[in-house]
This record gives sequence, structure tokens and C-alpha cells, in this order.
Amino acid sequence: MTPQTAIVSNLLCDLDAAPALVRESAGGMLLRSLGLVASDPDFTASIRDGHTESLDDWTRRVLGREAA
Repeated sequence: MTPQTAIVSNLLCDLDAAPALVRESAGGMLLRSLGLVASDPDFTASIRDGHTESLDDWTRRVLGREAA
């Protein structure tokens, strides 16, 4: 299992216990990061402006050498 898969799996396992507003927000972010739904214009602008990072970039930043 890759670090990315482990992170997404953990997030999805905990998602059903979260309040509805959190599920909708986090679920949407996960689906967009996996490329399963189209990005909304605000999210696309955030990527263009460098305010977001891919799951791979986040994993490298958080896990460092473990992700390599």
C-alpha cells in the first residue's frame, strides 16, 4: 500500500462518523484530488495560484523521506 493510499483510506474510514458538513467538504476535496469529479472554478483558481497541493505533494511534505 502506498502512503497516498493509506492516507486516503484512513480519511475515508473516518468520514462516515463526521458531521454532514464535514463529510460534504472533505468528501468533495478527496474526490477532486483523485480526479474523480471536475474541479469547480474556485478550486481551479486555487491550484493555478499555488494555494493548493496535490496529494503526492502533500504526502512528500508531511511524510518526507518515507514517501520516496
